[in-house]
Formats: sequence, C-alpha cells, structure tokens
Amino acid sequence: MALRGIEGMSWEELGDELARGGRFVSFPYCISILIVTFRRSSDVCFVRKGESTLGLAVPYLAISLVCGWWGLPWGPIWTIGSLLTILTGGKDHTEEMLSAMPLARAYRDGRGGEDNDTAYLDDHELEEAANRVALLLSEVNHIREAAGRYYQSLSPGDLDDVIAAIEDSTEWAESEQHPRGARHVVQIFTQTLNLMLVGLEATAERDRYATQRALAQAREGLELLEATYERFQAVLRSRRERARRRGLFQTGAANRAARSSPWWVHAGAGIGIVFLLLSCYWGPMLYRDRTKPSGERRTAEVEGVSSPAPVPIAASATPQLLSPSPTRVSTWTPTPVTPEGICHESIGGCIEAPRAWSCAPDEGSLLCDVVGKGFVALSLEEGMSPATPEELKRWYADWDNDEAEWQWLGEPSAQTRSIGKAQCTSVTADARWGDTTQRATVTYYECLVTSRDTLTLMAYRPRATRHPSQEDVEHLIGSYAAGSPAPASDSQQVSR
Repeated sequence: MALRGIEGMSWEELGDELARGGRFVSFPYCISILIVTFRRSSDVCFVRKGESTLGLAVPYLAISLVCGWWGLPWGPIWTIGSLLTILTGGKDHTEEMLSAMPLARAYRDGRGGEDNDTAYLDDHELEEAANRVALLLSEVNHIREAAGRYYQSLSPGDLDDVIAAIEDSTEWAESEQHPRGARHVVQIFTQTLNLMLVGLEATAERDRYATQRALAQAREGLELLEATYERFQAVLRSRRERARRRGLFQTGAANRAARSSPWWVHAGAGIGIVFLLLSCYWGPMLYRDRTKPSGERRTAEVEGVSSPAPVPIAASATPQLLSPSPTRVSTWTPTPVTPEGICHESIGGCIEAPRAWSCAPDEGSLLCDVVGKGFVALSLEEGMSPATPEELKRWYADWDNDEAEWQWLGEPSAQTRSIGKAQCTSVTADARWGDTTQRATVTYYECLVTSRDTLTLMAYRPRATRHPSQEDVEHLIGSYAAGSPAPASDSQQVSR
C-alpha cells in the first residue's frame, strides 16, 4: 500500500500538520463479477485539516456505484458499507502510520527538536527513564562512599566490601529489564563501575598512575550520568510548561466558542428588532383609531373625513435635561485586596479586579470574563522563573495555534519591564478567530511575584471592544498580594 500526499514535506512540517488535525486515510471500494465480489482499498492519502476528501474519493466512489452492486449477496452489503465510509471521510490510518514514523509523532506531540534519546519517548517513558537514572546515580554514590572508606583505611576488608558492592550492582544492571529511554545510560553505569573496580585494584597494587587514570575516567562517567539526569528533568519541565501554555490557549478558545452565538440567534434578534420598530410606528396609530367611538369611525369611513390633526405640544412642555451628560468614570474602584478583592488558591493570593468582571476557577487557573467578551486567565507556577523575551517569541512562533483555531497576524513583540513590584516578561500578537473576520490582541505575561514563584496571565482583547484594556491588566498584576487569603463569605471568595 503506497503513501500519497507527503511528498516534499519534512518531519517537522508533517508533525505540525498532524497537530493541526491532519489525517492519513484510505477509501474502500467494491467490484462485483456475477456472484463474486472483491473488496479493495485505495492507497493511504494524507489529508490536511479543513481539506475535503471528496476529490480524492471520487474515483473509488464511482467504481463502487458502477461495479459494486452486481454480486449477490455481498455486493450490495459491501457497496453500501464502502459508500458510508467514503462519505464520512474515509478509513483513518493515522495511528497506524505514526507507529512507523516516530519523528513525525514527536513533532506532533510537541517533542520535536529534542535529542534523539528523548524525542522518541512520550512523557511517561521519559519520566520512567529519569527515575531509573536517579536510581543508578544513587547506586554509584553508595559505592563511592564505600570506596572512600577504603582509601582512608586501606583495609583488605573494606576493599572486599567495595568489590562485592560493585559486582552486585553490575549483575543487577545487566539482568534487570530497564525502561526504553535508560538502556544506553545503563551501559555508561556499568562502564563507570568497571573503571572504579580497576582503580581499586590499582590502589591495592600501589600503582598510583593507573589509579589516577581509572578514577578520572570513572569521574567522567559519573558526570555524564548526572548530566543525563538533569537533561531528562529539563525536557520534562519544558514539556509540562508547553502543555500548560497550550492549555491556556485552548481554554480561551473554548470560552470564545461557547460565547459565539449561532446564526439563527442573530437572525431571531434581527427579526425581533424589526418587529419592535414596526410596533413602535404602527402601534400608536392603531391605538388612536381604536379609541374613537364606533359611530365616528364609521362616519369618517363613509364620508371620507380624515382624523383631526394632532395638537402640537407647547414649547414650554419640551422636556429639559436635568443635569449634564455623565462623564466617563474609570473602571477601577479602589478596594482593599482582602476581603473585597478576589482570592483563590490557583493564584496563591489575592488580586483586585473591576467589579464588572466575573471570575471563577477553571482547571487549575482563575478565569475572568470581561465586559465586552474578552477574558483574562491567571495561574501561579511555583518554583518557575519567567522566560526571556526571545524564548516567549520563539514559543509564540512555534506554537501550533490551529488546535485552538487561532490564526496569528504578523510577528509577535516581547518586552521585559516592572509592573508594580513584579518583574514581568510579556509577548503580544494580533490574532484572528478561525476563518472569521473577528480579530483580537492576545498578550501573555510571566511575572516574578515572589522570590521563586511566577504569576502567568493570558489576556484576550477583541478589536471591537478593546477590553480588557492594558491599564486594567497591569493594575491587576500590580495589585497581586501573595499568601493565604483571609476568611471570607462564599460570595466574596471568587466572584463579587
């Protein structure tokens, strides 16, 4: 079975298309000859997100319609099944093909660009490999402590203990079934133990040069084990941070989709407005005609007499404004952080938000709906430092926005500055929602609010409303106060 549709694509491009929703599909078809029916399948084709499969499926649809019915009893049955499969988008072979394309799977899952020993591992496999490397490091450190005791005492009994520990650890490492990502590390572990054993034997023979050379090589092996463990942990942290940031976008996209009204709602609203305008125009006329006595209406209809003209209102009766038009008032009402502010465990403290905002917890973060259909999502990351502007710009550029139906417009801009007592890094980009004309400005902040904790904030500002404003968002960041909130009533804890 051949593969079509990926000619000239790199693994990174293929992974990006798969992450956006691309699929590998095939189209079944039937051919009947008298009482014999053959069921076959087309080549596997790669279909991008939003691309119709009908153009690829037309030849196989025609074959089934023309040649599939004539074999009894399976001709009609298999033909109907083939038509249903084709009309529903074809048979999906995505997971089957990705099992033979580990690099494409890695780029699809956001693991592209990593080293070969981590790019082929999913999160669970990588965590198992990191735990196994940590176990190997503990074994090496235990043997180092025993060897240190021998070098101090030069006792034959201590030497026998160290050699026995090395042999036991080597036998365990060679017989144990290790995770897939840690197998090459086990080889480094056994080589390090063998070098330590050579150094011990050279020490026992008073060969100082051989001892120093063996121990120096063993030290290099130990440093390589420690570096491998740190690299595994760094990759795990990077993946979790990427998943968390992607979740913020998807949460915002889901809220935006939930707030989007279907076409029939807008049509109904339009019809209602037209009906209201007509009723305002024709209602008084109908009411005035109905309030006439029946004889007067009948006389007017018979004699053609028109209704009397309305009496003009006196100039003195013209309504006057009692006060000048109200001026625009600032959105912010100064209130103390507690208990009038918003306090929640997902942000590890309290913030001040405009009273018109509605805030509620949402999957480990605090989500605030803003007047004008914008939103702000906040969460606190413990033990994380803010990224640099270059890292945030690279993340924006590489982020697979089609999963959340965003379309970036132009290059993102990033900066670092102080907001209140917090040191913040922010990145801003213009975006468009799906295939519509609705545009918005999306800004992401990472602010160091304590010595080791970072407050992350995602603000979605539609072009039509300009809410939430940058002033509101920066006031919210500047008002952040860490620590456990004071007890408050149920109505004050999350939303006012």
